[in-house]
Amino acid sequence: MRRFASNVRKHSKEGNLATKKTVIFYALAGAVAVLDQAAKFFARRFLSTDSVVTVVPGFFDLGLVYNKGGAFGVLPEWAPLFIIVALVAIYAMVRLGSNVLTSKSLVIGLGLLMGGALGNLIDRVVAGKVTDFIFLHLTIGGQVRAWPTFNIADIAVVLGAFFVFYHVYIVEKSRDTTHSA
Repeated sequence: MRRFASNVRKHSKEGNLATKKTVIFYALAGAVAVLDQAAKFFARRFLSTDSVVTVVPGFFDLGLVYNKGGAFGVLPEWAPLFIIVALVAIYAMVRLGSNVLTSKSLVIGLGLLMGGALGNLIDRVVAGKVTDFIFLHLTIGGQVRAWPTFNIADIAVVLGAFFVFYHVYIVEKSRDTTHSA
C-alpha cells in the first residue's frame, strides 16, 4: 500500500509541475499578445507615418510603419501565406503543449514564440497588415545603418527562438552527454 501511495504522490507532483509549466506557457503567450496589441494601439493612436519621435538620439526612434509582408517586409503579396503559417505554428505549439514543455527555457521560448505569432496574426487578420513602430539605427562613418522597423511581437519571436535554440543546443546536449557517460 505504501508503494502505491508513493507512486500516486510522485505522479501527482509530476502532473502539478506539467500543469504549472502549461499555465506559464499560456500566460506568457497571452501576456505577450496583449502587450503587443496594446503597444500597437498606442502606436496607431499617437504616432504618424510622416514623422518619428526620437527617444535616444542617433539610436532609437518611434514611428508608424505598416507591413503587409513577412519579416522585414519581404513578399508583401503573400500575406495570406503568413496567416496560414502563423495558424499552423500556433496549432503545433498548442498540440505539442505539455508534452514538450520539459524545461523552463522551452516553456519561456515557446510561450514567447506563440505570443509573438498571435500578436502579428491578430494584425494580419484584423487589418491586413502588421503595425511596426520601433526604429533602431546607428550612424557609422557618416552613414546611417538602420535595422528594419519592428514591434513587440517581433521581439518576442526573436527572444523565443533564442530560448528554444538554447534548450535544443545547450540543455538537450548536456543531457545527452550526461546520459551517455
